[in-house]
This record gives sequence, structure tokens and C-alpha cells, in this order.
Amino acid sequence: MVGSVRSPLAARRCAALLVILAAVLWWHRWAPLLIVVAFVAWVILHTRLESARGEGLRRAWRRVWPPATLALVVLIAGGTAVYYVSSHAIETKIMPIALNVLAVFTVIFGNGWRVSRR
Repeated sequence: MVGSVRSPLAARRCAALLVILAAVLWWHRWAPLLIVVAFVAWVILHTRLESARGEGLRRAWRRVWPPATLALVVLIAGGTAVYYVSSHAIETKIMPIALNVLAVFTVIFGNGWRVSRR
């Protein structure tokens, strides 16, 4: 059931993306720099990834993504603690914390959990 919506791998992938989204929302002031760095990294790496030489890099990427459950829980807890203790206004802190809480629920219940049953 690797391709299933309810697989633990898919849940970890979804939770990791939620953690990344929370971090991006937190670092919104740095978004232009992050976009430029991502573009430059893509320009440098895309030809290597598309060629036969990139197979090793693709295999390495598949081994580390999505992160292990324990690493993901540590990232979620650490990120939530940093957002909570910061001196920013509550309006700035609420969305990253909410996304991390959603990531915890996704890790625990998977990304196919239902709110109600019929």
C-alpha cells in the first residue's frame, strides 16, 4: 500500500510539507532570498538530475525524503517551541503553530483520517 492515501509514507510526506510551509510562513521576510537561492540551486542541479549521472543523487534523495517519523516529530516539536517563545505578535505565530499541530495529527492519524463517519 505504498501508493495508498492512508500509508505511513504518504502521511510523513504530508506532515513534512506542512512543517516546511509553517517555516516558510515564519520566514516570509526572507522569501525573495529563498526564491533566488532555490532558483540558483535548480539551475545548478537540474541538468545533473536529468542525466544518467543523477541516478545516485535521486536514490539518495529517496532515502532521506520523507524524513523518519522520529526526526519529523523532533522538527515539529522544536519548531512549535520556537514559534511559541518568540517575541512576535500572536497574529504572526498562530498559523505556523496551527500548521505544526496539523502535521502532528497527520503523523498520528495519517492523511486519510475523517472528521465524521456516515
